[in-house]
Amino acid sequence: MAVEVSAFGSKKARSYQLVSETGLRLVVSNFGARLVQLWLPLADGGRNILLGCASDEAYVQEDVYIGAMVGPVAGRLSGAEVQVSGKTYSLTVNERDYNLHGGPESLHNAYWEVLELGDRFITFETVLADGQNGFPGPIAVRVTYRLEGNSLTIETEGESESDTVFNPTNHAYFNLDGDVTRSIARQTLRIQADRYAPLRSDNTPTGELLPVAGTPFDFREAAPFGQGFDKSHPQNALAQGYDHGWELQGEGPQVVVNSADQKVCLEMTTDQPAVVIYTYGWPVADGRKVVPHGAFTLETQVLPDAIKYPHFGDIILKAGKRFSSRTCFKFNY
Repeated sequence: MAVEVSAFGSKKARSYQLVSETGLRLVVSNFGARLVQLWLPLADGGRNILLGCASDEAYVQEDVYIGAMVGPVAGRLSGAEVQVSGKTYSLTVNERDYNLHGGPESLHNAYWEVLELGDRFITFETVLADGQNGFPGPIAVRVTYRLEGNSLTIETEGESESDTVFNPTNHAYFNLDGDVTRSIARQTLRIQADRYAPLRSDNTPTGELLPVAGTPFDFREAAPFGQGFDKSHPQNALAQGYDHGWELQGEGPQVVVNSADQKVCLEMTTDQPAVVIYTYGWPVADGRKVVPHGAFTLETQVLPDAIKYPHFGDIILKAGKRFSSRTCFKFNY
């Protein structure tokens, strides 16, 4: 089936619809190289399991990170500075006193070029300029979305002309029940992880890796997301649910999520060492369709703020070296 290309708001924005041989239907946009919709062909009708908007302008109004690629470094960089190869780089502050998701003008709101387009895959490319939001570069970034049967694979590459930091991810929001006006509390989660990264009061990591045992962060056996929504644990109260990284173990699938109605199962396998799960816990503005805890992310990456905590992992990208990552979401329904 040929790829369907459509206008997506402003003159620069386009959407692209890909369909797999099993009927999985994906809509992406060049605005932020983002995932817009993902329709599963259930026996009782199609179900879109992604939070999305109808145009680039709508994303800017609602939440510009929804579904987008974020980086060059995902998450919060405390102090808004990094040290790379003996040099200190001051970064643009765009939340409190830190740099969030690479800064205000970055991967998430760039209009990416389409490098390759096939019936069941699309590759986007963009370049982050040297000094953009303070990061050394330039950094060429590519992301490929690929449909194969009942799976969606995200392949990310990056290459810089200068030593830099690079830890991107995709910021898609899922709701396996297909209804972001209802909480994900009864959807179940299993994570192959013995440790998680707690947060300070400013939502940056403390640098610790704590055992999940005996806490609402223990999903080694499948448990509902809602076990952390009562905010009885101080970390859940701080994040209004979850906005934390887990240190992954095993070959995969490292994460399994099931819909509350048991009609959809998501299996996530990644070559990245951690996953950040954010459950959209904060109150949302009037008129927005998503409710608090109406969706969840699966942000595969090195743990946030790793440049400050070497035991979290290495996010230095040397000049001329290539970064690559692969995350696969397989759906059973």
